[in-house]
Amino acid sequence: MKLPMKRTLNAVYFWIIMFQALMLVLTAFLVSCQSSPQVKPSPAELIAAQTNYPAHWWTPVPTNGAPGWEILPQAAGPGEVILSKRNELGLLSNFAATPFTFHGKRYASLEGFWQMMKYPEGPDDPRATFPGIRWPYTREQVGQLTSFDAKHAGDLGEKNMQAMGITWVTSKANEWNINPQFRASITGSSSRPPAKRCDRIRT
Repeated sequence: MKLPMKRTLNAVYFWIIMFQALMLVLTAFLVSCQSSPQVKPSPAELIAAQTNYPAHWWTPVPTNGAPGWEILPQAAGPGEVILSKRNELGLLSNFAATPFTFHGKRYASLEGFWQMMKYPEGPDDPRATFPGIRWPYTREQVGQLTSFDAKHAGDLGEKNMQAMGITWVTSKANEWNINPQFRASITGSSSRPPAKRCDRIRT
């Protein structure tokens, strides 16, 4: 009867040792789970959670190759606007194809509207009759352009402005004087008789 008893005790010891080993493994696993660092949300994710706006709007982006006019998410301070075209925020750009109606006329973009004002309003406009000046587009054509097409048309109009020595654009026959720095680059002087006052724009 001693041999079977010894085998029974050995089996009991075996299972006790196996149980203890299992408990050690389980304890080590639980400790490692508790001690693993918690993943903290990024600042962009925190802002998105507070504002219900997409997190990628606030995610920092590389500065390499960024144009001078761009205000990146990480550069915008409190109360400042992020100025970028890297995502759907580009719809806020004056280059974006965001058509609108103003004074009964339809324009393709804000950029087209602005660059259009450098062009003559009609045959009686002094810019239209200035000797030696050729206008590659009509005012109406520029108003239907967007993005860099509108900017290119405006650059051509600006060259004509420089040739004529004028520093103003027009809307409804009213003059809008451009900034003194640009005016000085054309005329060598920032002085000019005051332009006619424009009516307040209503949108």
